[in-house]
Amino acid sequence: MTLTPRVAANAETASMFFTDVPRDSYYFDAVRWAVENGVTNGTTATTFSPGNTCTRAQVVTFFWRNAGQPEPSGWTNPFSDVQEDSYYYKAMLWAVENGVTNGTSATTFSPNQPCSYAHVVTFLWRLENPGESDQEENPWYALPATWADSNGLLAGTNFVPDQPCPRSDIVTYLYRNGLDSIRVVMSIEGDDLAYAVISAYSGEHTLWTHVTEAYELTEVTTIDPIGVFGGQYLYVENGRVVALDLRTGEVRWKNDDFIGGVSGYCVGKNGVLYLCSFEGNGFFGVDMTGKTAGSLGFFFDENDRFLRPFGIQRVDESHMSVLVSGSDLEAYRKRAFLVDLRDFSYEGPFDLNDSRVAPRVEPFLTGAWIRDEPRVSRIDVKQVDDLYLFDVSWKGGHSWSFSGKWENGVIHYTNGVYSHRDSEFEWGQTGTVRLAVNTLIWTQEDSADPIEYVRFYEAY
Repeated sequence: MTLTPRVAANAETASMFFTDVPRDSYYFDAVRWAVENGVTNGTTATTFSPGNTCTRAQVVTFFWRNAGQPEPSGWTNPFSDVQEDSYYYKAMLWAVENGVTNGTSATTFSPNQPCSYAHVVTFLWRLENPGESDQEENPWYALPATWADSNGLLAGTNFVPDQPCPRSDIVTYLYRNGLDSIRVVMSIEGDDLAYAVISAYSGEHTLWTHVTEAYELTEVTTIDPIGVFGGQYLYVENGRVVALDLRTGEVRWKNDDFIGGVSGYCVGKNGVLYLCSFEGNGFFGVDMTGKTAGSLGFFFDENDRFLRPFGIQRVDESHMSVLVSGSDLEAYRKRAFLVDLRDFSYEGPFDLNDSRVAPRVEPFLTGAWIRDEPRVSRIDVKQVDDLYLFDVSWKGGHSWSFSGKWENGVIHYTNGVYSHRDSEFEWGQTGTVRLAVNTLIWTQEDSADPIEYVRFYEAY
């Protein structure tokens, strides 16, 4: 989900005074956000009319305002039923130019036609996935609807594909899709306690905030962020896995079976989150309802030496490899166990170059890129579903390695490792990578200027 530019507020907390928007309604925050950010106004000074359906003209206008009211690029209007002085004229031009929607025929836009739930989520999906086709599924709205549901947009709304979509749900979908970051900040309470404040943002606008329990300062590191999966934000809090509702920040479920801090995680094809830990459960699985899928204790090598799990990789649909190393010199070399997800049995340890524990992935992108002579970079990217594994190196002995998730044309990477042959490693790098045709745009979180690399040949 991405942030789009917002226009300035044109109403002074107007949604706080709408008599038909209950404070405990699922759309309360969305209505307030929509009015404060100029997406729409109330239907009167005191009513929002959340149940009113919207026309195609109104929906594209909401989308256009949410995008910052960009000027159309000059495309000629072919629609006989859209006049240049219409309030939605520029919004219609922008929507058609950007592939959000077409006309209902070659010469008509049908601005007054009610807009269905299926069309609203399809418009939003097209806006977030430019250039991709949504017409190959059956039914035609299946792909956008699945995308909307997996991102937590539909939860709590009355999504009926062929029914007209009301104002309440349109602003709710736009509001929820605006979530573009979740931040975890540790705070101190007194002399010996700390807690985590988890907040969701759309730009600098706070969507919700969740405060964890307080812990002894020595246990601060037990707050381990995991990420967004299945419309939920997951993290580990003092040995338990916690899921927050992506819409509200409220706790959906807690699982108390996992023990220890997180040293690695991965999501399986079956939708189960798998975790590993230095202590407690060496390998653990929990599904998206909070039910324990299975667990394993400690891992030992053939000489009965304790091995510490530090990472998980998906091998195939039924197997994970758990990366381990020991605490003494003899056992320290990195190896892996192969875990069968069907019964949580395992084999190993194996050397990392053993094909049985190697992820079966194909290169997504590989080749040489150039920024400025003589700095030539070698970039290799492998893909495991929506996870991308990067290895970057360039002349002079510099190298990067990191993993990230592809989201609307942008790879958001975390835990990158930068190294140089004559310097120490630097851990914990975060930032984004964007691919624009034949250009890679690399932006570190703490850097104001992006770095552009242009691909000039494919190695293979």
